[in-house]
Amino acid sequence: VLDQNGKPTISLTYGKLLSRTHKIAYNLLHKVGPKGDPGVTSGDRVALVYPNNDPISFLCAFYGCLTAGVVPVPIEVPISRRDAGGQGVGFLLGSLSVKVALTSEACYKGLPKTPTGEVISFRGWPRIQWFVTEHLSKPPKDWLPPPRQSEDAPAYVEYAAGRDGSVMGVTVSRAAMLNHCRTLTVACNYTEGEVLVCVLDFKREVGLCHGILN
Repeated sequence: VLDQNGKPTISLTYGKLLSRTHKIAYNLLHKVGPKGDPGVTSGDRVALVYPNNDPISFLCAFYGCLTAGVVPVPIEVPISRRDAGGQGVGFLLGSLSVKVALTSEACYKGLPKTPTGEVISFRGWPRIQWFVTEHLSKPPKDWLPPPRQSEDAPAYVEYAAGRDGSVMGVTVSRAAMLNHCRTLTVACNYTEGEVLVCVLDFKREVGLCHGILN
């Protein structure tokens, strides 16, 4: 991540990325939901709610979902109860049976709250449990991520707005995601260890794949 002067502000090594994604994957599968509730299981859809100035947290959550076999649904941060597109996004989340939203601590603190301190119910949204992906407990030493899913399994769901303002979900398979990344790598002649600069929205299309390449 670069600051306004083009200097790195955050350095994320492969080891740190792997450690953080394993924490997220483990806690997502074992610590979400009330006691006795199965919570999130492989194949479930969860929302990723991160601001555009925090690509590192988004990237770790995205990889954490892939590691857990969970399908992430990146969406924009809602600002108010009547936030533009909120109802359409809410319909999408409901149709995908999304019950959990992952976010950062800073983003969670900035979400509009009720007088009791709970995140408000956004118009048209299903009931959502908010889960902060920071300061998580380490998985047990004997814990292993679920087996890798097949290449035709969904990797993530991206939403797009139609001309009439409706919101559509586009499911991207793991095979399509990897092929897109490999195509970019070859076309741009990227090599291992290179620094990659992405000026696109990391939650959408090519920007998302650039994030994966990083």
